[in-house]
Amino acid sequence: MTLFLGGVNSDQCVWNTILDAYALGLDTVYVQDCAGTTSPDFAEEMVRFNANRTGFQTTSEHIIAGLSGSSIS
Repeated sequence: MTLFLGGVNSDQCVWNTILDAYALGLDTVYVQDCAGTTSPDFAEEMVRFNANRTGFQTTSEHIIAGLSGSSIS
């Protein structure tokens, strides 16, 4: 099963959900432009850096293009 994740407080709530899902053996995809935080920039950088270690990351643009069958240039 694959989980696409976004939400509020990416460095807290979203990140911990990614870790829980990863520990359960789920594939995780962090959707960068569907998440955010009011924490300092380095907190978001941590999530993006570590998202590649526990799963994948993408943007909503890539998801929509994949669902519609088109490509992004």
